[in-house]
Amino acid sequence: MWTLVDTEMKHNRLSHTSTQVGSYLFIIGGHNGQTYTQDVLLLNLGKPNAGSKLMSVTLQWESKTPRGIPPPGRGYHVAILHDARIFISGGYNGEAVFEDLWVLDLSANAYLPQVVRDSSLNYPGPDSCRRPLKFKRTISPINDALLSEGA
Repeated sequence: MWTLVDTEMKHNRLSHTSTQVGSYLFIIGGHNGQTYTQDVLLLNLGKPNAGSKLMSVTLQWESKTPRGIPPPGRGYHVAILHDARIFISGGYNGEAVFEDLWVLDLSANAYLPQVVRDSSLNYPGPDSCRRPLKFKRTISPINDALLSEGA
């Protein structure tokens, strides 16, 4: 059953990602009504009740400023949590479609150096394995790799 929860919404967002990490939702990027952003917002979903395994809902917003170079502002990107890291890929900023992959290391609270695709390399496999990354797609962890599929 759905219940409407009243919380003070300070941050407008469209085309952002939302990734649950423990009792937090990490909201990354998106459009705030004026521009595409690169910020990281956290919605605290709860905290443990004393003497109980149940969580009490707090729904408090927090800003997080990771160290390192952040990705350019974007929306329509994808994000996935894997091994205490959030992988952010693709997206669009109103002018360009991104072909990049960024890694936010949660334990270090820092962006790792960007992973880039060298188009001069001769990748093995069919052409579909070499297509540029796009927006409006999914990304899934498969063993020690990330599978990206979609438009």
